[in-house]
Amino acid sequence: MKNLRKIISAMLVCSLMLAAVPAFAHSAETANAEKGGLQFGGYAIHDFAENDIGKFINFAAADPSQHETTSVCLTTYAAAYYDGIVYGYVYGYDAANQPHSEFYTMDTRNGYLMNYPGGSADGEFVYGMAYNYADNTMYALCNEDHPYVASVDLESGAITHEFDIELGTFLGLRGFAIAPNGDFYALTMSAVDARLVSVDKTTGALTTIGQTGMPAYYAQSMTFDPATGELYWAQLTSAVSNGLYRVDTATAACTSLGTIGPEGMEITGLYVYYDAQQPEFTPGDADCNGTVNMVDALLTLRAAMNLVQLSDLGELAADMNGDGSITVSDALAIMRMSIGTAD
Repeated sequence: MKNLRKIISAMLVCSLMLAAVPAFAHSAETANAEKGGLQFGGYAIHDFAENDIGKFINFAAADPSQHETTSVCLTTYAAAYYDGIVYGYVYGYDAANQPHSEFYTMDTRNGYLMNYPGGSADGEFVYGMAYNYADNTMYALCNEDHPYVASVDLESGAITHEFDIELGTFLGLRGFAIAPNGDFYALTMSAVDARLVSVDKTTGALTTIGQTGMPAYYAQSMTFDPATGELYWAQLTSAVSNGLYRVDTATAACTSLGTIGPEGMEITGLYVYYDAQQPEFTPGDADCNGTVNMVDALLTLRAAMNLVQLSDLGELAADMNGDGSITVSDALAIMRMSIGTAD
């Protein structure tokens, strides 16, 4: 124990000596600036300026009023992004006037190329979609009158019923999103005050988290940022009120980030651009220079003490036990690795 204390004390002294040295890592704000900020995509099912109806658009959280058109698509109420591809269903009626939901994909890395592989959701109305990174499955919220959750085959578009939603006294649902840890969330339909609810994946029961203070009556869409775990809502109240909101999943409190589009848009299929592929890194290489040494151990210790903010890749490399946080234990593990005494 005494030796361990001496090691930690020595590392602490060295880390403080390095405090004046420019950090190998950088702040979260710098990282966001380098990435251009949080980027969204979605389908403009209605545009109050009547310029981009029926088109997919891109916009940034920093200023959602500015957008760019990426692709044209027939009416789609639900879409979700996974690993460069947007998956969704075109909704309409066939020649026999029966509901039809044709499956499509949009390749965001290849000119936003639309592809229709020929699958469908068996005529079901799909009005919410989200990818679950916890079990690597795409899910859909289907059938507005008697809602249920289905899994989606990303090759064929076929849906498989998973569980029914127990609405209780709620009129219906108007939003659907899955957190990075696999928890399901939704918005309840209301012309006055929508509730944010959690969804039990076994029973389909809804548990109220809180009141949003805003309606969710027209088509609505929610999505999580898988990198931060923050929930976003493309809210629409009426033809004169819409916007992008960040939603607190603990209280349902909503923070406005601005109007989507210069005069407002009704957005369905909201998604965040997120690379699902884990970047390559060397465990322990906190400064991401290709070598694991005492500098990495000291940098990790400083990060554990909140003296520096590691880069996104540096945090992955420094988190030696994979628990999602940077601690003194991680720094000690890197130190042992650097001097060749790791188990």
